[in-house]
Amino acid sequence: MHLIKSTSLPVQIYRFCDKLRFVTRYSTATATSHSTIHEEDIKPFHQIPGPKGLYTVPYLGPALQFKPFSPYTINDITTVIDNLKNKYGDIMRLRMGKDFVVYISHPDLAKTVFQHPYQEHVRVGLDIMEVYHKRTGTKKGLSLLQGEEWLALRRPAQEKMLKPTVVADYVPMIGNVTNDFVKRLRQQYTVTDLLEELFKYTTESVGMLCFNKRLGCLDSSPNTKLIKALEDMLTTMQQSFLLPFPTYKFFRTKMYTEFERSQQVFNE
Repeated sequence: MHLIKSTSLPVQIYRFCDKLRFVTRYSTATATSHSTIHEEDIKPFHQIPGPKGLYTVPYLGPALQFKPFSPYTINDITTVIDNLKNKYGDIMRLRMGKDFVVYISHPDLAKTVFQHPYQEHVRVGLDIMEVYHKRTGTKKGLSLLQGEEWLALRRPAQEKMLKPTVVADYVPMIGNVTNDFVKRLRQQYTVTDLLEELFKYTTESVGMLCFNKRLGCLDSSPNTKLIKALEDMLTTMQQSFLLPFPTYKFFRTKMYTEFERSQQVFNE
C-alpha cells in the first residue's frame, strides 16, 4: 500500500492527483487498462472516494476513526485502512491531521504514480522528526531532506548502495548475517515474537551495510537496548502521525520523550 500526502506546498505528486485528476473507473479489475483513459472519465481531486462529513475536518476527522468513537485503537491502523479500502476502493482519500492522504492499494496504480515525472523530490513530512531536529539542533537525514538538499545526499548514497554491481559486493556480508539469523531461529523451539526477531535481523544487516560492523542483535544475549529503541521509534512515529492534536509540538509529551530517547540511542 502506498500513500501520497497532499499539502499546501506545490508538491509534484499532489499536482499529479489534482491537475491530472482522478479516474473513477480505476479499480482492481480495470487498473491495467489505464492507457485507455478518456477525458470524460477524469474527475476533480475532491471527488476521490473516502469518508465524508466530519471525517474530513482537520484533526477531528482522524480522531473519529479511533476510540472512543470506534472500537479501534491507533495500533489497529492497518485494520482501519483495510476496512476503508474495502468500502471505498483502490484509490482512497483520508484526512490525516491537517492534510489529506491518498492511499493507493493496487500495484498498477502505484506504478503509475511512481513513473510520473517530477522536477523536485518532495516526500511526506514527519512532523515529530522535524520537531526533534529543531529542538536538538541535529542534522536531518535522507528521510527528511527535500529537493536539492535531498539530491546532494542521495546521489553519493545511490552510487554506493543501489547499483546492481555494487549490491553484489554486499552479498557475502549480508549472507553471513542471514545465516546467523536462520541458525538463531533453528535453536529456538518456538518463536514468540517474529516481528522482534525480524527487527534484530534487519538492524544487524543495516549495521553491516552502513558501518561494516556487527551490532550484536543476533547474539545469544542480543543488544536489546537498540531493538527497544527501534520499536519505540516506530510506535511513537505512528502515534504522532495519527494524533488528532499534535500537542508534542508545544510540550515535551510522554510520547515525544520516548521518541527523543530512541533517537538518542540511534545517534550513539
